[in-house]
Amino acid sequence: MRKWYSTITGLLLGFYYQGVSYLVVILHFSCVYPVMKYLPREKTIFPVVFLAGLGTAIRCFFNFYEGNLDGTLRVQAAAILPRCHMAVCNYQDAGIVDDPVKGKHLEQFERDEC
Repeated sequence: MRKWYSTITGLLLGFYYQGVSYLVVILHFSCVYPVMKYLPREKTIFPVVFLAGLGTAIRCFFNFYEGNLDGTLRVQAAAILPRCHMAVCNYQDAGIVDDPVKGKHLEQFERDEC
């Protein structure tokens, strides 16, 4: 219930403050998650960071090109890149728990948390 509340509240606030341009934020986020789903876990980090960085660069370039230098859309883009990067890093690190070679260095409490 709490996850639904935070998701709906985030969407409502995003559309309230940014208007229809918030759809670009949703598209920017949603382009990296299929890559995480369909590529092998150990090969996802570079394509996801590349796609998120490319989306950030394109969004910043078009704001500069159109003369819209107030910074609101660039701030949105700047927040997406580290979030996608950390999500894919955590996704990749979660595979270490199941790996018998790399997972042997984990402490017992680290295994229990996963």
